[in-house]
Amino acid sequence: SPIAGTISELNVKVGEQVGTGALRPAAVVADLSKFHMDVGIDENSIGELQEQQPVVMTVDALPDAQLTGRVDYIAPVATDSGGVVTYKVIIGLDPTDLPVRGGMSANADVITEVRDNVLIVPNWTIRIDRQTGKAYVNIKRGDKIEEIEIVTGLRNADKSEVISGLNEGDVLVVPQKSG
Repeated sequence: SPIAGTISELNVKVGEQVGTGALRPAAVVADLSKFHMDVGIDENSIGELQEQQPVVMTVDALPDAQLTGRVDYIAPVATDSGGVVTYKVIIGLDPTDLPVRGGMSANADVITEVRDNVLIVPNWTIRIDRQTGKAYVNIKRGDKIEEIEIVTGLRNADKSEVISGLNEGDVLVVPQKSG
């Protein structure tokens, strides 16, 4: 083998003949000292990615653990699969003592920008006016509930940065839906 590693698949038995025309390799050697994750990033998000950006990962088999890594490679050409355009991105996993194994299902969040000391709110508390695109939240002032306009900044799937309109300590209220 050209690399040091662990035999992860053995496809022959002792005494069996192998040849160059075989459909499967006689053995597969895996380098278990370094793990990586291959992901497909859609064309709308690929512009935000750069090599060496930090990544935070979770592995389904280790739900309470957070792993770190970095973007190692971004494919220069897209893949079109059934009309969905994605780019192959390889994320290298930092060394860990956790029992990570090849083939585990994982989720990755690439950190494209970091801001410190910002006010964030859960996305489910924000109402977006579809006609104007403006964002609103309900806050409690005394015994009254007021809808106020906010300006949001960075956001992810769960939270949004609030640039203006709210102050730390404001109490958000989400109206109950009837029906």
